[in-house]
Amino acid sequence: QADFDTADLVSAGRMLDRDRVWAIIDLPFMQSKAQGTAIQAAAACRGLPVLTFEGDLPGNGQWNQAEARVPEDARGQRREQGIDDATGPNLMITVNRPFSVWERDNVLFQVMEQVRRGEPVELCAKTPAGAAYMPDVFQAGLDLLIDGVRGSVCLENLSDKPWFDFARWFAESAGLDKRLIVQTDDGASDMPSPLPAMHRLMPSLEDAAARYLRAL
Repeated sequence: QADFDTADLVSAGRMLDRDRVWAIIDLPFMQSKAQGTAIQAAAACRGLPVLTFEGDLPGNGQWNQAEARVPEDARGQRREQGIDDATGPNLMITVNRPFSVWERDNVLFQVMEQVRRGEPVELCAKTPAGAAYMPDVFQAGLDLLIDGVRGSVCLENLSDKPWFDFARWFAESAGLDKRLIVQTDDGASDMPSPLPAMHRLMPSLEDAAARYLRAL
């Protein structure tokens, strides 16, 4: 990119042509808003697919397993840019409760920290456990893009356990006292994902959590 002004539409287009780019992966934290807009506009002119990721972390440091849905204003911005068009060449991956070793504001780390402090963690024994391990999301997203899938899909690592049982397993796997995981029926939700789910592409939540622990 050193030879091109990626914030300029014409220059961004020349870069795409020179490098024979076949798709764009939109990671906002890797570029400025102007760069992202110019590159995506240049890609649209060439009919190149754009892979985007959307997710929502719980606010104010408080985790509720029923939260973490993509806000409507974010969806609206995507639609205005033509990114969330199921008939177009783009693919948007939505993730619920994302977690990774790159950041600590996530479901699993908060559970570990609370248990380490000797504080009880109340979790529902009815709501199925599910979260999105970002390395798995990126891999599955690339597979979908290469396979020609377009539109909007949801990717999530699922468990056959409810949150209460999963968290007890996770705490024990982390060498912590699982007795601090307390059962509650509050916040029970069987709400389906708002987007078509492709969970078959994702390993189980237990598999992802085990790799997450090893990587910490």
